[in-house]
Amino acid sequence: MEQLRTGLLNYKADYGQNLTGDNQRVYRAFLGDNPRGIIYMEFHKRDIPLGDQVLDLWGTPYEMVGDDKGITAIRSAGKDRKFGTPDDIVVNVP
Repeated sequence: MEQLRTGLLNYKADYGQNLTGDNQRVYRAFLGDNPRGIIYMEFHKRDIPLGDQVLDLWGTPYEMVGDDKGITAIRSAGKDRKFGTPDDIVVNVP
């Protein structure tokens, strides 16, 4: 999650705004689908077995939290693989 957060912060530093979109959009943007073609992160195949979404340690796609102004947090469903339960892990993206 920290690597995703760092990638989002680097994107914001380069473009002056937060990246918008869902998990798939972040994945594509980090691999170079952005205005300057910058690669922000390379992914291990174990982290992307679905091919277009980044998964947490338990195999659940991360949830990107935000609005039309950009992603403000990254959420993992945690060990139980269910969002909205006490074991969720959230990392804020300022």
